[in-house]
Order: sequence, then C-alpha cells, then structure tokens
Amino acid sequence: MKSVDQAFPTYEQKVAILRTNFDVPIENGQVEDTTRIEDAIATIKLLRQHNCRVILIAHAGRPEGSFNQDLSLQPVATIVSQLLGENVPLVSYCKDYTQLSLPNDNVVLIDNLRFWPEEETNDPQFAKYLSSLGDFYVNEAFAVCHRDHASIVGIPKLLPSYAGLSLQKEITALEKVRINPEKPLVVVLGGAKLETKLPLVDAFSPIADHILVGGKIAIELQNKPLSANVVLGELTEDKRDITKNSAEKFAEIIKTAKTVIMNGTMGVFEEPEHEMGTKIVAESVNQTAAYTMIGGGDTETAFTQFNLESNLDHISTGGGAMLTFLIDGELTGVNALQ
Repeated sequence: MKSVDQAFPTYEQKVAILRTNFDVPIENGQVEDTTRIEDAIATIKLLRQHNCRVILIAHAGRPEGSFNQDLSLQPVATIVSQLLGENVPLVSYCKDYTQLSLPNDNVVLIDNLRFWPEEETNDPQFAKYLSSLGDFYVNEAFAVCHRDHASIVGIPKLLPSYAGLSLQKEITALEKVRINPEKPLVVVLGGAKLETKLPLVDAFSPIADHILVGGKIAIELQNKPLSANVVLGELTEDKRDITKNSAEKFAEIIKTAKTVIMNGTMGVFEEPEHEMGTKIVAESVNQTAAYTMIGGGDTETAFTQFNLESNLDHISTGGGAMLTFLIDGELTGVNALQ
C-alpha cells in the first residue's frame, strides 16, 4: 500500500479523487461534530501543496439509493470551506450521475454518494464514471474500508491509488496492537451487537490476557463456552448498565495493562442514570500508562461526553472497519490499494 506522499512528483498539478469519511452527525443543517472532517484536512492540504485539484467524494447515513435532503453534504462543504480558508462548492445531486456539473474550483465536494444505488452495489459503470473525474485516487475513508462499494474497491481498479495520511495512520496503529502488542493486553468490549463482537472474542482469546465484556453482549455470552480470560460484567437489575462493582473490577484489571483496546460501551451511557459503568471504565482507560486504542461511534461519543479523550493514543475513525481488521488482519478497501 502506497501512501499519498509517494504520489509525487508523478502527479504534481493533476486531479486527485479523494474518498473521505464525512459521515458526520448533522442536526438542523449544522454539523455537530467536525472530527471526521478535520481528519481529512491534512491530506487535502498536502494535495493542494502539490498544486492538485481535489474532487472530494463521500457518503452520509443510509439514504438507500435515493435523494434525501436531510442527508445532503451541504453543511459539510461549509465546514471544509472554513477549515481550508477557501470556497469548496457542493456538486448537487442529479439522478443521472453522468450529467453532474462540476465547477472549476480547486476543491469541490460531490454530494452524498449513497444517493446513487450504484455506489453500494459496486456498479462498474458508476466506478468508471467516478474514476473519469481525476488522474489518481486517494482513500481517506478508513471507516468504510470493509465495504465493497464502488468508491472503495471499484475506482482503484481503474486508477493509480494511494492511502491518505489518516488511513495510513489507522493501519499502522491497528497493526501495532494486532501483530505485536505489548503485554499484558486487555480488550474491553461492550454494546449490543454480539454478531460483530463475538468474532473478536474468538480472535483475541489466545492473545489477550483479559477480555472484559459489558453491555448487552455480556448477557448474550453467558451461555456460550468461553476461555478463562474472558470476564463478563454483571449487569444492573434493569440490564442497562454494568454494576459499580463490575466496573471497578474492570478498572483494576485495566491498571495492569500495557496495551488496551476498547470497542463498545458498558451500558446506555446516554442516560445519566446509566452512565456510571461506562464512565468508570473510560476513566481507567484514559488514566492508564498503557498504549490505548478505542473505536466505534458510541465509544468515541462516550469518551467525548466525559471529556476523557486527552490521554488516548489512538481513536479509530471506524468501529466496524476496526473490528474487521483486528479479526481478519485485512480490509477489502485496503487490499484494493495494493
């Protein structure tokens, strides 16, 4: 996998197609969290430093292959313009994508790729059209690198392709904890989707010193055969959080770690009466001297809510992609760049 900085001088003054991760929370036409947009700015600036024109492509939400004004990327274009200090126009949706009208600005953003059903079906003609917009391709969308979508795996078949700076950072961090983690290794899992977390339990049971499990998945794992290093949290009577005793037990184990991976929360932390378990565990992850990595939308939101992001070593921009890479050691979108 080549990094974007290896694209030069070959692609100086050329047109770059940059697949970004702009799936951000938008309420009443305002972006509520700009973190994912900020993650792409360094790569955009690098491309502009080499006098490249940049065509930004991205998705937001699940519009199911049809236009939805609430999922338009217009608010994102506004934020990108502010961060770059130059106008970044939005290329409005047109049902016939071949009729899209691109302005001549240095940086432009095409509206939500998922408005077109061809994106998620990885339609080769859609990929061919997108690839026709530039001279080379850069992937800066780690969060969807486990998806077989046209903008992730289709375009790299047609253009010279590179990894963006943020994507490169993600893979380096994940390889660090997957291939040669400093021990003791503690994996903290939570949330409600057992089907996504159980493979990680299986994959890390031979490697991790402790796997700490909270949230709804702790209930679902009670009747499954587990290795001795898997510790299931005890849930409160209403099953919406782990008990204080379990949270404190988890925190003591985390203190012994040299590497900590956390994906998922311990309960319904959005409700003040059920935030305690997640907060106690998050505080211990933030305070430990170990190498710490967290991932997943809810996990990141919880750490932000409790103002506990400052001491973390790596915050992954994609929960599903993070899990897939930790389990399989590869991602379809990354393989496409090889």
